[in-house]
Amino acid sequence: MASTEFPKPTVMPVSRVQQILALTKESELMAEMAKFEDAIYEAGDPLLRLLRLDVRSNDVANLLDHMTSVERWRERTTRWYGLATCFVSHCKSDHFIVKREKGISDFDREAYQKRLLAGFLGLETWLEGLVKSVDSRVNLCKKLLGLEEGTNN
Repeated sequence: MASTEFPKPTVMPVSRVQQILALTKESELMAEMAKFEDAIYEAGDPLLRLLRLDVRSNDVANLLDHMTSVERWRERTTRWYGLATCFVSHCKSDHFIVKREKGISDFDREAYQKRLLAGFLGLETWLEGLVKSVDSRVNLCKKLLGLEEGTNN
């Protein structure tokens, strides 16, 4: 396959769990969230375009090609989803908890956590849906091709 199938984003975010866990400052965390989101939208654009296509067709070769192209994205989308989940958990770590001090209410502490988590929770939810969309599209193609018998996807 052509190397352009999985384009490299121009913005390079963290791509490993250990890099996420090394983030200890709110400014670093928020900067990485922005880069992560930008990179996903940029690198994932070919997949998003594939998922917008109407695949109801009798052309077996095109349908098989489409199914294969979409399926090739599953590993990548689950990786992104896993990283987003890691970000969500890391936001709840001791690095980002506001300590109980006089003048800081529980509401203030919770609001701070929610502010840190909001973007990552949104990305995690979207990416979970993207993984499901990949699976759904592959299953639809299998059904249209009459290949759904005996599969467990």
